[in-house]
Amino acid sequence: MLFGLWSSNASVGNIVGALMAAGALGIAGALSGPKEIGVLMVFIGPSALMLLFAYLSFGLTDYPPTTDNARELEEVPPAPPRTPEMPTFEAMLGGLREIWHAFWLPFVARYSLVYACTKGVNYAMFFWLPFYLSEVCHLDPGHADGLSTFYDMGQCIGGVLAGSIVDKFAKGRKSIVITVFLVLAIIPTLALSMKYESVIPITIIIFVAGLLVGGPANLISAAVCADLGSQAESDVTASVSGLVDGVASIGAALTQLAIPLLTNGTSWLWLFVAFTGMLLLAALLLLPVVKKELTSLSMPREGAPHAHVRE
Repeated sequence: MLFGLWSSNASVGNIVGALMAAGALGIAGALSGPKEIGVLMVFIGPSALMLLFAYLSFGLTDYPPTTDNARELEEVPPAPPRTPEMPTFEAMLGGLREIWHAFWLPFVARYSLVYACTKGVNYAMFFWLPFYLSEVCHLDPGHADGLSTFYDMGQCIGGVLAGSIVDKFAKGRKSIVITVFLVLAIIPTLALSMKYESVIPITIIIFVAGLLVGGPANLISAAVCADLGSQAESDVTASVSGLVDGVASIGAALTQLAIPLLTNGTSWLWLFVAFTGMLLLAALLLLPVVKKELTSLSMPREGAPHAHVRE
């Protein structure tokens, strides 16, 4: 649950940014000013917010540290200056070997592909949902941006909910929860392709889609990567996290390239069918891991009562 709560920070930022953009466009439209003013306000608002938090971070950070061992740190003599060394070919080759070794750890490649499908759908929803609501559902841009924030709200709750289910009911077996969420996410994804007379059903569907897609995405990017990286003799969590996220970013980029091809000259239905196929593929890729976790449920555990089998 802690990882899910931490991963929801990005969704909170997305919500704030979308609301700021919608508010800026709405104010510019209400003032009957040129469109360029609204666009300028969209960039000025987040920039001012970043400057504010940069100042707060700088001003609220204590230096030197105020912990009990601060005096001991002050008494340590400074290290002699060292000439910076350029990374050698052997060092770079060793780093590549570590990444290659991390990639072939159990289930790392599989989870990388799963996250590629999930992140592709997630990013497509984030970037294209306002445009879809504006062009197909005929909502004004400000209203469409505000409505799309319900997807990020669903992501926030989905990450925490999925983490809580893993901790309290699934006994640490994350793949089972992720697979269930991915299969259920197919329903609201297909439902988005339909036309509705009211905004209320669209809002509910967008929220549920964010909850069911964002839950697995947050689990994979945080908790699952931590578990996968701890399988090796030495902790390679950073390498595993980079690999999984890197492969997923490639999948998300390819999805962005495919979206105009799927919607150009055709209906948006095929785009949502493609999203459904990606979610189904992600769930199918996890079936071997789910089978292993289901088998471990009926096996006696070793060690402490709360120990769980690594994926």
